Amino acid sequence: MSWVNAKSSILAVLASVFCLGVGSPLMARTTVLSEGFEGAFPGAWSVGDSEPVGSSAYWGAVDSAFGSEGTHSGNFKVYCAGVGFSGTYASPTYQDRMEAYMSRSINLTAYGNALLTFWYKIPTIYATRCEVYIDGTLIWATTGTASTWTRVNLPLTGYVGGTHTLKFLFYSEYASQTREGWYLDDIYVAGDYTPLWVTAELSGGAWVRLNWFGYFSDVGGN
Repeated sequence: MSWVNAKSSILAVLASVFCLGVGSPLMARTTVLSEGFEGAFPGAWSVGDSEPVGSSAYWGAVDSAFGSEGTHSGNFKVYCAGVGFSGTYASPTYQDRMEAYMSRSINLTAYGNALLTFWYKIPTIYATRCEVYIDGTLIWATTGTASTWTRVNLPLTGYVGGTHTLKFLFYSEYASQTREGWYLDDIYVAGDYTPLWVTAELSGGAWVRLNWFGYFSDVGGN
C-alpha cells in the first residue's frame, strides 16, 4: 500500500465517522452550554438587580406573546425586566436605575478553544447599556437598538483551561424615559477539545501518526 493510498484510506474512514468531507479538519466539538429558556428558569442561572435605588427588576423568562416580539426559537425568551417590569404584558418597559444581571458558571477546562453565541433583540432603548462579561472582563456591549433577532459570536479562546462566570448585564440610568429594552434567546457555548495525537497501524507494519484535527505529522513502516 502506498503512503498516498494509506493516507486517503484513513482520512476516508475518519471523515465518514465524523460526517466531514476528506480534507476537512476533524474536530470533536462539544456543547458546553445550550440555553433556549424552554425549561424552568432561572435554573442554573443567578439573577437579580444590584441597584439598591428604585424599583427592583431583573431577568425573567417570558413567552412568545410577551411584548409582541416573538422568540428566536421555541416558545420562550428572557427579558431584562421579566420580573418587575413596568407597562403592560403587551407593551412592557424596564425600570430606571436597574442593574439586572443573569450569570452562571461555564467549565472550559477540557478545551483548546471555545465560542459563545447568543441572539438578542432590542426594540427600543434609552440611557442604558447592554453588556456581556466573562468573570469581570467586558467582552461585548451595545447601547443601540436591534429591531430583529441578531446573532453575536464571541471567541472565548482566552478563557479555556478553567471555569469562569458568564454574565449578561442590563444597566439603566436614572431617566425620565424608559423603553422596552433587551431580549435574549438561544445562548450557546461550544468547545473543541485540545488536539490529541493518534498513531494508526496499517497492514504490513506500516503506521501513520495524525492529530485529532486530521493533520498528518509523520508516516513510517517497513
